[in-house]
Amino acid sequence: MLGSEGTGEGCTLAATTEGFDYWLRRPYLSVGVREEAASADILLVPRERFGDQRGPFFPVGTEEFLSFLREHAAGHGLRADICADSAGYRELALNGGEWLVLADLVVRHAALPVLFSLLTKYFAARIWPVRGDDPVEAGITIEQSTEPPHRVVKISYKGPVKGFVSAVDGALKSSGLKGPPQVGDRQRR
Repeated sequence: MLGSEGTGEGCTLAATTEGFDYWLRRPYLSVGVREEAASADILLVPRERFGDQRGPFFPVGTEEFLSFLREHAAGHGLRADICADSAGYRELALNGGEWLVLADLVVRHAALPVLFSLLTKYFAARIWPVRGDDPVEAGITIEQSTEPPHRVVKISYKGPVKGFVSAVDGALKSSGLKGPPQVGDRQRR
């Protein structure tokens, strides 16, 4: 059963209405960005509020993260994009330099295994060679179905980078959600 209670290990899982449709209807997006983002399998989405500041804005380093995802997702036949217009793109240091804060992601369920693989590679390149205990903050919204009723859940993680994959995998298993298909089983929409 889904709820907003914690699932342990710095990870929480909750039902949400903020899937692809929510983000594609944001008033600060141009028609062109909406059309491009609608075909993404993995979508980076902004924070709309941080403290008393109103967004949209992304954590520092988002452009590098997006570039990495675009390059590597394409090798799996997937498309990564960002939910922002160039003119309205703003970065904000959300962490005081102590945490690696990633832009929140919205992902189609079928792309989840590839996303996990890409996140592991990204963390390995950025952090693990030096510091596996360094903290990371990430949010992944998973849209299980493109057909109504949409089942959308958000997993939020804040903890050591070396525990990210196991904590998120544990949250998925304990939620009762149908697990992600294997990479080879992916069918295009």
